[in-house]
Amino acid sequence: MTLRVPHLGVMSSMARFRGFRTLIMDHTITTGEQETIIQRLHDFPPPFHIICVRDEGVPAQTIVSECEACEEDDRECGVHMLAEALAL
Repeated sequence: MTLRVPHLGVMSSMARFRGFRTLIMDHTITTGEQETIIQRLHDFPPPFHIICVRDEGVPAQTIVSECEACEEDDRECGVHMLAEALAL
């Protein structure tokens, strides 16, 4: 299931919802905004994975693969940074 969050204020309250394990922030959210959101989200249970897409050039398949890896991950949380240079 995918949920599109319309603005950053809503995103920080997403941690109150249960039923998702992975949050993806795309490149249109600045690095600083991503870091702020990560800080806010870690204050709320339950823990989950956060994928930060840092560059527009990260292929969609790389993002999908990272989501699949998060689903298979035995740990309950983690922050994953995806950049174009790392995706090659």
